[in-house]
Amino acid sequence: MSTPTRGEVPRGNSDGLWLLTDRFNLAPGRIRYHAEAGPEIVATIDRGVLFLMAFWSSPAWQSFSALWNVFLRLRADALELVVVDVDGATDLFSVVEYHGYGEVAWIRDRRIVSTSGRGLRPECFDPNTRDLLALP
Repeated sequence: MSTPTRGEVPRGNSDGLWLLTDRFNLAPGRIRYHAEAGPEIVATIDRGVLFLMAFWSSPAWQSFSALWNVFLRLRADALELVVVDVDGATDLFSVVEYHGYGEVAWIRDRRIVSTSGRGLRPECFDPNTRDLLALP
């Protein structure tokens, strides 16, 4: 991704899906990736997890790895995994707190039911994902 010039709006990484699927050996259809998105993305998720990916952040990569391991361990195939590049999603920060650590929101019926909060907090990934899976 190139550095934006003066006056140019930053754009998300168009190679983001490839970067994630390659690094984590994911089937491309397993995640829904958006290089750019706003708060309206939440209204497209019936039952799933929204991950804010900062490709330039080591903690965000660690966070995604931890979340993906929870998905694998819990066999969370019933949940949609939606990944948004933070560089193309500045308007989304009004809905999900963002600090570049790979923040996560768990969504049910197009509403956020929980978030990972501020910072790298993988300890909440398992219980929040279990709670979302248990909801009718």
